[in-house]
Amino acid sequence: MPPAIPSWSEAMLSVDRAMPARPADQLWGYWIPEPALILGPKDEARQIRYLTNWVRARPIWLYLLRVPGSRPAGVGAQYWRSFLNGVPEDSSLTTRTGKRMVEIKNLFGSVFQDHQFDLGMRAPVDWHGHHFEHVPEASAPAVIWEIFELGFRYELLALDRFLRPSISRSRAEEAVREDLLATVFPGGWLRAVDALPSGNSSGLFTTHPHRRVTALNALQLVLMQWPGCPSAIVSASPLQGNDRDEVIVDLERDLASFYVDTFFVCAGRAPIVPHLYPL
Repeated sequence: MPPAIPSWSEAMLSVDRAMPARPADQLWGYWIPEPALILGPKDEARQIRYLTNWVRARPIWLYLLRVPGSRPAGVGAQYWRSFLNGVPEDSSLTTRTGKRMVEIKNLFGSVFQDHQFDLGMRAPVDWHGHHFEHVPEASAPAVIWEIFELGFRYELLALDRFLRPSISRSRAEEAVREDLLATVFPGGWLRAVDALPSGNSSGLFTTHPHRRVTALNALQLVLMQWPGCPSAIVSASPLQGNDRDEVIVDLERDLASFYVDTFFVCAGRAPIVPHLYPL
């Protein structure tokens, strides 16, 4: 399990959960599987199966998320669970299992249509230059970290679109907005993790607060344009590399709190938040 970032962990714990629970069909789905879903099973073999099936499906799924017009919808946690556990070969519409399989294949249709994808395959998969048939135990924390990271990126994009409807904006303006969101992440990659972090990397996921400054400044520019953004964020001066750790963490707390609270209100569920990279 990748370590939590204290500011984001505090925001998750302090969110107002007094609002009435929404019906399940009104909750946002998940563009990337919820990490807790993968970490949930106590059976280690099942955890590895979930991780391996995700890594195998990951290139196709991320491609679909990037293709203009395809826009796969958020998927419910139960469907992700069934998909990652392995879809049973039961196509009968008269059984519960068969109906679930048909629903899953409809949701992930483009993935299943790709001739390179088969949950039963034994061929090695490639993940950031690592080749394996099953996710090794030593690689599992980094794979889970990437799931947290991708989940946060796609949910940030979805929430930004929800709060800033594009009806009155051109496609070019939308591209400019996505470019702004991309500045939060290393290399300007919004929709994918281009490379795994190293000890010298900068980003929200780094242990040292000063290596988070650039990412936090970029996130501030995004959030300050959302409705209801607190004055503490709007009026805050951009962080500097020589600021004290306390100054950096104070802004980080404000950003994390506003993001988490806003996501809960809009999505009706908890967000996937960034975590420290497990070096």
